[in-house]
Amino acid sequence: MKEYLSNDLESYPEWLDAIESLVSLEAAFKFTDFKKILPTTKRPVAVPVWVKNARKEPLPKKVGDSVTFSNEVLIWWNTMQPEWRVLEQGALDKGDWVKEVKGPWGKLKCPGINGLYSMMACLRWWAVKEISEGGKLSEKWKGLLGDLVWVMDSIAADEEQPPTKKSRPSA
Repeated sequence: MKEYLSNDLESYPEWLDAIESLVSLEAAFKFTDFKKILPTTKRPVAVPVWVKNARKEPLPKKVGDSVTFSNEVLIWWNTMQPEWRVLEQGALDKGDWVKEVKGPWGKLKCPGINGLYSMMACLRWWAVKEISEGGKLSEKWKGLLGDLVWVMDSIAADEEQPPTKKSRPSA
C-alpha cells in the first residue's frame, strides 16, 4: 500500500504524514477488513473503474484534467461529511471544514481499502495530475489533504479511547 500511495509524492512531507495517518487509522481498527464502503453519491467515476480493475492503475484514465477532477473530489468529500461538517457549495474551494468533533462520524468512519484509502488514492491522482500539468501542488489540494488527515486522526483517536466503565449499583 505505501509504495502505491507514495510513488511520485515521496518528496512531499505532508503526503508522507497522510500515509502515516492512514496506517494509524487502520491500526486503530486492528487492520480489520470491513466490508463497508464510502458513500457513492457524487463519487468520481475514476474510483469504481479503478476498483473494477483491481486497483492496478496508478492513474486511471477516467481522472481527466486536474481542475475537473479536483472539483469532483471536493464535492464527493463534502457529500460524505456528517451534517455538522458539510460546507455550502460556494465554500468548497476554501475547504474550511470544522476542526472540532461535534457529533458522530457516520459514513466517514470507514477504514479499509473501500474506505478512506479510496480518498487517499483520489488525492494521489489529483496530485500527480497537478504536478504533471503545472509542476506544483495547489493550496486546494493541500487543504483537502490536511482535512483528510485531521479526520483520520480524529476517527483513530475516537476508536482508541477505552470504553468507559458503567457504574454498578451499590449492593
